[in-house]
Amino acid sequence: MSTQPAPQPGWYPDPGGQGQRYWNGVAWGPIAPPWEPMPPAAPSPQPKRRGVGWLIVVGVLILCPGSCIYGLVSHDDKSARSNTTTSSRTASTPAFSAPTTSVKPAARIGQQVRDGKFAFVVTSIDRSKRGGDPSNEFMQETAQGEYLNVHMTVSNIGDRSQTFFATNQKLMTGGRQFEADTMVSIWDGSTNVDINPGNSINATASFDIPAGTPPGTIELHDSAFSGGVEVQLS
Repeated sequence: MSTQPAPQPGWYPDPGGQGQRYWNGVAWGPIAPPWEPMPPAAPSPQPKRRGVGWLIVVGVLILCPGSCIYGLVSHDDKSARSNTTTSSRTASTPAFSAPTTSVKPAARIGQQVRDGKFAFVVTSIDRSKRGGDPSNEFMQETAQGEYLNVHMTVSNIGDRSQTFFATNQKLMTGGRQFEADTMVSIWDGSTNVDINPGNSINATASFDIPAGTPPGTIELHDSAFSGGVEVQLS
C-alpha cells in the first residue's frame, strides 16, 4: 500500500466544517476568523475652486466701471468726512483742569499768628555773642557761634492758664532745625511762664547758630505737641 504525502502548508477547509483552517504541514492551526466585507472608502474631497469671486468682481468692474468706481469713491469720502468730524469733536472738547489750590504765605515780623491757646507777634530779631540776663554776669551764656534772638509778644487767647516755654520754639534755616538755648531762656525769664487768659508777656527765644547764618523761619508752638505756625524772619 502506498502512503499519500502530507499536503503543503496553507489554508484548507476545516475538517470540522467551521470555515478555513491553516495547515502548517504537520498539524492544524487556528480557525480563520469569519470574513467581513471592507467598508467602502470615503470619497476624496474635491479641491476648492479659487478665483471665481475675483472673476465676478473683475467682470462687474468691466461692465459698469463708472458706477462702481463712484460707489467706492463715495464710500471713502464718507469715511474721511466721518473721521474728520470725529477729530473736530475731540479737539473741541475742553480739557479737564484740576482746581488749583493757593498756598498761604508765611506771616512776617509784626503780624499776629495763632497756635492753640497762644497768639504770637514777633516784634524784632537781633544777634549777640552772649545771652541771658544782661544785668547779671553769672546768669549769662556764651554762644558757640552766635545767638539769634527772636523777641515776641505771647498772649493767652484761651479760657484757662497756659504755660509758655521758649524751648518749644524751633528755628529753620538752610535746611536745618535749631533748638532754643535752655539756659538762656531760664536766665532771661522766657521759659516755664504761666499766662492767665487774656494776659500777655514779652519773651525771647535765643538760638545758637553758626555766625552769619540767615535768620530763616521760626515755628511757634503753644506746647511741645502742637502743630505750630511759621513766621518768616528775613
